[in-house]
Amino acid sequence: MSKRPKLGDIVEIPLPENGTGYAQYTHKHKQYGALLHVFQICEKVEDTSYLLTVPHQFTTFFPLGAAVNREIVSIVGSLPIR
Repeated sequence: MSKRPKLGDIVEIPLPENGTGYAQYTHKHKQYGALLHVFQICEKVEDTSYLLTVPHQFTTFFPLGAAVNREIVSIVGSLPIR
C-alpha cells in the first residue's frame, strides 16, 4: 500500500554501491510538483532527527508521488521544515 507524501516528509533514496540518500519534501508547486531539499549525506541513518544537523546539498523538483507509488523511494519519517 502506498503512502501519500505530505509536507515535511523525509524521503529515503537508494544510491549506488549500497548508499542511502535523504531528502525532505518542503513545498508543493502547482505546475512543477514536489520540491525536495536533498541532504548532504550518503549513508543510512537510524534516527531521522539526525538529519536536522546535516546541511542541504541542493534543491530540486521531483515527481515524488509517482516515485513513492512505484517504490523507487520511500517515506521514512517527518521533520519540521526549516
